[in-house]
Amino acid sequence: MFRLITRNLSTKFQIINPRNPTTPSAKSNPIDRSSIVSYLINSCGLSSEKALAAGKKLNRERNLGSKSEKINARRDPNAVLAFFASYGFTRDQISKIITKCPRILLCHPDRTLKPKMDFFLAAGFTRSDMPKLMSEDIDVLQASLKKRIIPCFDFLKSILHTDKEVINVLKHTPGLLHYGVEKRISPNIENLRGFGMPEHRIYTLLKVHTRILLCKTDQFRRSIERVRDLGFRVSDYAFAVALQCVAWLSVATWEGKVTVFKSFGLSDDQILSAFKKQPAVMMFSGETIKRKMSFFVNRLNWTPEYVLGKPFLLGFSLERRLLPRTSVCNVLLSEGLISDKAFNYQVFIVNERKFFEKYVMRFQEEHPQVLEVYQSASVKQQH
Repeated sequence: MFRLITRNLSTKFQIINPRNPTTPSAKSNPIDRSSIVSYLINSCGLSSEKALAAGKKLNRERNLGSKSEKINARRDPNAVLAFFASYGFTRDQISKIITKCPRILLCHPDRTLKPKMDFFLAAGFTRSDMPKLMSEDIDVLQASLKKRIIPCFDFLKSILHTDKEVINVLKHTPGLLHYGVEKRISPNIENLRGFGMPEHRIYTLLKVHTRILLCKTDQFRRSIERVRDLGFRVSDYAFAVALQCVAWLSVATWEGKVTVFKSFGLSDDQILSAFKKQPAVMMFSGETIKRKMSFFVNRLNWTPEYVLGKPFLLGFSLERRLLPRTSVCNVLLSEGLISDKAFNYQVFIVNERKFFEKYVMRFQEEHPQVLEVYQSASVKQQH
């Protein structure tokens, strides 16, 4: 039987209707000597497996004694649940938070949670933003407001200039709030400046490629040097894209993707040339590279050199663009309506409206099957 937490705490763990965690009743009967696991299942919505794991973590908190926050009768987990519910957190979001960090049930919400909520709301986050932000990155709830959250927000604002821009960045990368400005973010920004990256590029990098700033400082500096040595200019936007690739890909992963390209007879120089034109080409998985290269080489009979000479082609969805448009063009080719020469990379780069006008509508009256093929392909896209 799962070991019980102290009887005093057990009296605080009152069962809340799992279908409506928003209003814990002050009159609900305390469950003396009940398992914390039962509380986690019945009141917090955790599965049995997750409740067991979370309960062990809570018991560990008690056993650590003075090394951690002591569990005592003044803790009221019901108040924590009610606090989250009052800010619009759903049952699933509350369960997710408690699964990741069960000790949150032992906090004083008015002391530790409310000040953070008030800060985010005053900065410009909406009440609907808060549940997603907190449940997706539980460490934000545990980060110190004064030592981590506020300094990070202020530092980001010094570069992005407005609260709105900072909020947009934090919505996508909340991890910035708990890594600590002085440990990674600020040193990494200073490294970029030290290598000559202009402020407007740093601004763009922070907005678009935020996650790379969470790299360890030494690794980040080595990545900057590597990208520079590959021939990228630090003042160009492509440098930021290449930096993201190099910073996040291990040597083994990088070499694995190079091997895939080489399996099509491509050389190191050709692969590097493609990377310089379109750095994001190395962010695709090895399997994605293989599938798309096979499509162009084996199905369209294009040479590997031609495909990699236009590396943006690998960025198009096989299911949503490449295959449907190929089906249409195959009909046009079979009817002699376009030449082999006309079926080139430009077929794939035009937007949907222009493709429809140029390759479907102009042939609709005399060759209605073209429209049928296009519509059939469109239906498949939606599924």
